[in-house]
Amino acid sequence: MIKNTFILAFLILSINGTSQTLKLEEIMKGESFIGNQPTNGRWSLDGKKVYFEWNPKDELGASTYSWQ
Repeated sequence: MIKNTFILAFLILSINGTSQTLKLEEIMKGESFIGNQPTNGRWSLDGKKVYFEWNPKDELGASTYSWQ
């Protein structure tokens, strides 16, 4: 029952939701359009944090960040 309700709500929201129109030129920009993506994601030994390499400002080399 809950699964069917969730699926129905998802379908209604996806039909009624607004969509964004992207141009081919924007899509082909790659990382300059979407930004630099994090890489090398991994869990801490205790499993409470996620570490990843990221270079958000396109500098030389990536830095290690964490998220909990």
